Amino acid sequence: MARFAVVKRITARSLLVALAIVAPLAILKIADVGPATRLAAWTCSLLGMLGLFIAAGLTIRGRVWGVLVDDRNRYSLSRLQMTLWTMLVLATLYVVFVSNLLQEGGWRGALKVDLDLNLVLLMGFSVASFTLAPVALSRKTAQPVAQGE
Repeated sequence: MARFAVVKRITARSLLVALAIVAPLAILKIADVGPATRLAAWTCSLLGMLGLFIAAGLTIRGRVWGVLVDDRNRYSLSRLQMTLWTMLVLATLYVVFVSNLLQEGGWRGALKVDLDLNLVLLMGFSVASFTLAPVALSRKTAQPVAQGE
């Protein structure tokens, strides 16, 4: 019975990977590359990655949103920000890369992806809050409590 559960889990992950990677490629390959096609491919990629994050949360913490739970067993805003930015940017970059690859016909044209500096800065803030939040929490718990409090 345990072997069946492992096979079932591997099959579910394979379907999610296919939804995140193969489905957008198939959508862009079959239809003409346009705004509606890119949106459909991006949506498939985003849903596949969301499913993979949910599967990771179930594996790690036994919860659907387990990826967002920190070491104190609480939901973390910095983890939520990091997860959302990662999913949005990876799905966008993947769809832009694949659509450029199919339109240009070569790797050189596919790698021409213009990233807005504001997006990079917003991701930097998210990474900074993700890395600095545990430091701030550890300093807060290390401080001794005053007797009058």
